Amino acid sequence: MKKAFELVSNAIKTDPLSQYAHIILGWVYIYLHQEKNAVITFEKGLLLAPPSASIIGTVGFGMACAGEYKRAHELLSKSITLNPYCPWWYYMSFFFIHFDRHEYREALDYAYKIDSSDDVFLKPLLKASAMGKLGLICEAQYEIEILNQHFQSILSEIPCKLSEFIIDKKMVENILDGAGKAGLKLNLIK
Repeated sequence: MKKAFELVSNAIKTDPLSQYAHIILGWVYIYLHQEKNAVITFEKGLLLAPPSASIIGTVGFGMACAGEYKRAHELLSKSITLNPYCPWWYYMSFFFIHFDRHEYREALDYAYKIDSSDDVFLKPLLKASAMGKLGLICEAQYEIEILNQHFQSILSEIPCKLSEFIIDKKMVENILDGAGKAGLKLNLIK
């Protein structure tokens, strides 16, 4: 992250009006867990040029990762209105938004829309977590089995992996709580 920060800072010095550089700096701040700096930088990036649907959605995802769920919802809704064909992480953002509101049915609906490749642990984890919160324990077993079979090597690292890009500690705890209720062996997660 130190090198990324240096590189993007140099890019901004070279072109202070680069929307893209500011968006990347916002992401560096996410990974540095500097929520306030991330939000300020993302907002500045939006103001530097008329944002595309892609930029709006990317910033919306960043806002969700920063725990700014209301702003994330505004941006992602606008992005999808402009272009309904979006990457899977937009749906993950909507999952976070509804999960934060304890709207677990809606969160589960968005988890089903996550169309990532099968090597992404988030897809079964988020489904299992929402199902756990809804008390759908039997239904969650398929997702738990995927986690146990295909992601056994990272189960103990899931809290750390989530915390890499989700600044909101309560969100991480809530996701892990739901997964535990669904049957994920939390004693495997350190």
